[in-house]
Parts: sequence; C-alpha cells; structure tokens
Amino acid sequence: MSRKVLVASLAAALIAASCRKKIEILPEEAKQVTRTDSTEKVDDMQVKKREYQFYLHGRQFVCEGRTFESEEHASRAAKTSIAERPAERLATETAIYAASGRSVWLKTRRELVWCMLASGKADEIEAALGPLRQLFKQKFQQDAG
Repeated sequence: MSRKVLVASLAAALIAASCRKKIEILPEEAKQVTRTDSTEKVDDMQVKKREYQFYLHGRQFVCEGRTFESEEHASRAAKTSIAERPAERLATETAIYAASGRSVWLKTRRELVWCMLASGKADEIEAALGPLRQLFKQKFQQDAG
C-alpha cells in the first residue's frame, strides 16, 4: 500500500471516529446524511451542538444533538425542549425518552437529542417515525439499564 493511500485511509478513519463521538442517533439505513458541528454559549457555558439531516425510507428527518457541561444543564434543557404533554414518555433518574407528533427526544446524562420528521403527510407520520422512535427507545433502555 502506498504512503498516500495509507495517509488517506488514516485520515478518513480519524474523521469517521470524530463524527461518531458527536451526539447523534442515526439509523443504519439512513441515506444522504449531512452534519454541521458547532459550539455555542448558553448561560456562560459551552454547549457542543451537532445539527444533522438524513433520509429514511424516502422521508427527510431534521435533528439536533447537544452535549452540555453537566447533567443538570441537560435536564433543564430537556424540560424546555420536550413537549409539555408528549404522547409517549419514559423516564429514569438519568434518561428521558419522549415522542409527540412528528418529534422524538432523548436526554441521557449530559446529552439531549431531538429529531423531527420534516416530510410526509399527516397520515404517514406513525409509519415514517416508527423506526426512529424504536431506535430512541433502544438508546434510552441502554442508558437506563
């Protein structure tokens, strides 16, 4: 293997590894994934943010993951972000899963992820959002267990 190929392979592996370290919940079948990473200041603290979009079975999803400096800050953000009366909610001391309408949320320790179905008709919401809800619940159970 040439040195250029080896260097390119290592660079690609490092980029892929750094992408995985960012907070996101992404189905294996996701297509056309785009990501934007940033850091923003919220109440004198730095919050790592990943905005990402993908297509799943022809439907577009828009998501945002945030990593806070503490569990307390993540919990406060979850209280303001998660729908007041979600259609579905599971909670432990360290994790919250919620779903309502076109959106699904997961708060685990210092992280909060939100995804919304951005395309599709009202009668398609349940079928389109179902696989993502299952993935969020699975992540919730992993953190709760």
